Amino acid sequence: MQGHCPDSAQTPALIALSRERHATRRWRKPAEYGFARARRLVPLVLAEIDLAAAAMPLVFAQGADNDLPQPVAVLRLTAETSAYVSDDGRWLAPYIPALLRVYPFSARPAPQDDATGPPRMELLIDEGSGLISDDANDARFFDPYGAPSKALDAVIGFFRHYETSATATRTAMQALTQARTPDGASLFTPLRHGDTVQQGLLALDRAAFDALGDDSFLHLRAAGAIPLAMAHFISRTQLDWLGRAERALAQQPDPPNTAQDSAAGSAKPDIADFLSALAIAQQNDGQVQHAAPITTTKGTT
Repeated sequence: MQGHCPDSAQTPALIALSRERHATRRWRKPAEYGFARARRLVPLVLAEIDLAAAAMPLVFAQGADNDLPQPVAVLRLTAETSAYVSDDGRWLAPYIPALLRVYPFSARPAPQDDATGPPRMELLIDEGSGLISDDANDARFFDPYGAPSKALDAVIGFFRHYETSATATRTAMQALTQARTPDGASLFTPLRHGDTVQQGLLALDRAAFDALGDDSFLHLRAAGAIPLAMAHFISRTQLDWLGRAERALAQQPDPPNTAQDSAAGSAKPDIADFLSALAIAQQNDGQVQHAAPITTTKGTT
């Protein structure tokens, strides 16, 4: 299950949720997104790639050992904190990645008692989040009989749908990883932003992708990989925007004579004010606060 952020430096200490440890305890949803301010990456699945790619860079985190690369949203490049989170914890982008919406929960595959049975998952919680309490106004984890509460059932349902989409995502990533151009070249290349290689991150080479033969392209389409690749290519423009946002928020000038400066002219918008205005507009129409959960649609969730 893709429930953990590949950026290990930003992964919280997660504890398995259990009746023994949490039978009488309660939890509440975060009132803001300050917990994501220092995160660099957050995993994505196919169900959310279109919305995510319209709001932030979608690239690929290298897997450990022989693990598949994983689609991730880049929340910051060189800044210590993300431009997508305001100083007072407001989320400023038009889309909130699914795993941030379900915080302080995460999940991972659980040991299988029966290899032929359906996959099992273990629910995890960040006990350092400040969201675990004994306050009677907060939601219970379990009812008095030890069964998951209605609130916890909703979280479990979220992760079941999420895992369905994560499985489809792994299928797409396996196809992209195995694909080769007619001369045997891989589609993946180290991600560069300007003159800097972003350590641990990969991009798809557009020229290599376009050089694929018809059979390879059809295989990628059957695996559901084409929408993922297209979302990645389109979202790459967000890297330039994110870099400009980070410089503006740090009150640093843009490098001279960039292609984007040439196209936009010499005027430099106040990106911090723009982000805040965007967030206010989204809050007014409820799109961010009431972001829909992942739901099943035609093979993905």
